[in-house]
Amino acid sequence: MRKNIPAFCVAFGLAVFAMGVQARAGSVSDFPRDDATLKELNEAQITLVHAAARECMSMPRGPRLGRACMIASVEQAVSLSGDEQLKAFNARMPTNMRYNEYRTMIDVKRVFSHVGE
Repeated sequence: MRKNIPAFCVAFGLAVFAMGVQARAGSVSDFPRDDATLKELNEAQITLVHAAARECMSMPRGPRLGRACMIASVEQAVSLSGDEQLKAFNARMPTNMRYNEYRTMIDVKRVFSHVGE
């Protein structure tokens, strides 16, 4: 029971943080419209995911807390970047793709195919 309390606190904190990130997501005008910009933003966001994964997964903690650390690190790096397009890109990505280091551009284009129409 005592082991579950810190995990619950981390999960609850991430949920509150994620709700705040969604509320500050960029407007539709911030979304990339061309493939070159979309590819550039995807690579920038994946670089943040790789860095967070290396940092958090090397720490001595369980896999659940390592994943929570990675999510919090990516969200913090994106919010501190000052890049409104990157913030909008990150907020628009579904959670199952946002922290996936191995997503393809086909999947990314599918998510952004109807933006701005």
